[in-house]
Amino acid sequence: MKTTIKLSVLILVVATQLACQEKPDTKTSVGTRSTRGTPTGIGGLPGVGTSTGAATPKGTADFGPIYGGNVWNDYDFNDIVHQFVNLGSDLFGTVSGQLNQSTGIRFFAYVDYSGNQVVAANSVLRMVIWDSYAGQINPSTGKPITEFALDIAGRASGEVNNTYARVRFTDNAGFVEFYGPISQGYFSGEVWFDNTDGAANKLGAFYIPICSFFRC
Repeated sequence: MKTTIKLSVLILVVATQLACQEKPDTKTSVGTRSTRGTPTGIGGLPGVGTSTGAATPKGTADFGPIYGGNVWNDYDFNDIVHQFVNLGSDLFGTVSGQLNQSTGIRFFAYVDYSGNQVVAANSVLRMVIWDSYAGQINPSTGKPITEFALDIAGRASGEVNNTYARVRFTDNAGFVEFYGPISQGYFSGEVWFDNTDGAANKLGAFYIPICSFFRC
């Protein structure tokens, strides 16, 4: 009887110790996940405000969305975004392709031009992706997981006129290209990407106020 009691106590102690051990968390490195581009000189450009060293528009209303539109349903949009970001599902969550959701893609730019040609040295793109991990507490740091930011400065090309624009931003992972009509105060159209890892596709549709993308 005593032997049975001692064995039961031993099993209980071992089980308690195992339960108290910290389980490995597949998202512990999310808080330091890499961005595709390295922000270089992104702040301080004409017309671009600065906060913590990163370029910011004057207000959140100045951001434009990238969304599924008539191109992708939510499932396909999420899959395409994962191709674009090129991070595993343990480092990157889900992203909605619908407008006005808690997850999604927002962006703004400052694109300078001379005549109808983009001036690379003075142009910058800021794209921010809020996935389902962003805002959660990282158990390894105790801090909120940040959104995924893509900053590209000084590496733009393309053409701009009164009715149409095509602007490409290139970083060490590939390029992302915006093209479409300029009309009624907005630049709108489609966004494409081509990664150096071989992934290439239409990311989605977009629209943004002209002065939140081009020099005005």
